[in-house]
Amino acid sequence: KYEEGPMHKNTLADAAGKVTAEESIEILNETARMISRKGMLPKEGKYVLDATDLETTEKCSGCGRKTVNHKKRDKNGNMVEIPETTYGFKLLAVYEVNTRIIVAAKIIKIQESECNYTIEMVKMAQKNLGDKKIKLLLIDRGFIDGQDLWKIKNVYGIDFVIPAKT
Repeated sequence: KYEEGPMHKNTLADAAGKVTAEESIEILNETARMISRKGMLPKEGKYVLDATDLETTEKCSGCGRKTVNHKKRDKNGNMVEIPETTYGFKLLAVYEVNTRIIVAAKIIKIQESECNYTIEMVKMAQKNLGDKKIKLLLIDRGFIDGQDLWKIKNVYGIDFVIPAKT
């Protein structure tokens, strides 16, 4: 029997730590489907397709690893490359612009490229939205692939915007 009242500060963190990446994806996507069915999203809307690194330690089970070389000047003024290794996962998400409600999510290893999942994320979002439609998709540059962009416009009928660096 459990006592009524606030839970211990570590209870939620302990429970979240036991959830696998696959279970996390299913929780996020089922929540998105419920929110859509309840009418909490516009009939036609503007959505964002974005990716975020979720850094962990190398001890985290199933995590990926990526190494990036950073250019810096040494004490003599010479350019040197310093490798930096990061461990973790990458969260891919489609969310509604105004409410910031996630309508599709996937977790991949940190070293994987987002552009391999562009169409999968669009399909997942459309499935989770049900009868609602993505009218405009704001796409992070990491998802850019010419064939996928053509499909987004011509097969799925979705306009898209990709922000430029300059």
